[in-house]
Amino acid sequence: VNLPGGDGLKTVSIKVRDDVGNESLTVSDSITLNTTVPVVTVTGPDRSKISMVEGFQKAVINFTADVPFEAYKVCVVSTVSAQQEAGIPIPTEGGSLHTSGEEGGYPASTNIEVTITGADLACASPGDGVKIIKVFVRNASGIWSVV
Repeated sequence: VNLPGGDGLKTVSIKVRDDVGNESLTVSDSITLNTTVPVVTVTGPDRSKISMVEGFQKAVINFTADVPFEAYKVCVVSTVSAQQEAGIPIPTEGGSLHTSGEEGGYPASTNIEVTITGADLACASPGDGVKIIKVFVRNASGIWSVV
């Protein structure tokens, strides 16, 4: 069966006939193909350096996605081009907030405010130095953002 190309509703119908001409009822099923990769826009951070020292231990970023999404995670990655499976999620045990979400049903353009603490960043990526933080969102089709 060859389905029409591109995203959108795809329907397959089938009717079978035996060797003496008896036919079944037509049965069909549909799916919606969505291969669009979500685009995430990040604003911030409100500070470019964080540490474990009081007054310098938190940074806040905000993000939105251009499509509805089901889940998100904020990760430390080794390169700007890294994809979500290579990311190390930032934990919340040290006070970070909203570094992941699996609730589903986030509408497009929902603003999520993320707080990252120095303690949690150090757990995800030990040692001093520049860290690359990326936000990944997953749409209803299971496709993760890449940028």
